[in-house]
Amino acid sequence: VKAGQRIRHISLNAIKLVAARKDPLLWRALQRCDCLSADGMGIVWTAKMLGYFLAGRVTGIDLMINLMPGLAEQGTSVFLLGARPEIVAQTARNLTRDYPGLNIVGFCDGYGKSDGEMAALVRQSGADVVFVALPSPRKECFVTDYADACGARLLVGVGGAFDVISGAVK
Repeated sequence: VKAGQRIRHISLNAIKLVAARKDPLLWRALQRCDCLSADGMGIVWTAKMLGYFLAGRVTGIDLMINLMPGLAEQGTSVFLLGARPEIVAQTARNLTRDYPGLNIVGFCDGYGKSDGEMAALVRQSGADVVFVALPSPRKECFVTDYADACGARLLVGVGGAFDVISGAVK
């Protein structure tokens, strides 16, 4: 990512696509993101039927986990945003245990703060990468609407990833 450039990533599944048809804010977020991946085979199959080639399904958690070794190796600053307080805290502990050198500069649960307040916390942390585990459509709108306010170079919507990484959900 070049200096000053931000990448806003959202994963799309069939449920989110149907919801976006009724929710103009979600639809706008999907249109405004920089990278939209297929988080569900329904999206992959539909794209193929429409003549588009997708490499395959890429979930938010898969992308997040696959980025971790490189982020740890490079010392890239990471912020975790969303889920319940105990879930995001355990996610931070598990990730730093599993990826030595991972530089988690902060985390914040998804409760009790406005999107603007959360973006300010991210900016204050100096994070380069933000993993956003807020519920839909808040997650998608945050990723697209608050990227500049966060100041991070990469924002990735990861759905329920923190619940899995923390061990709360199998």
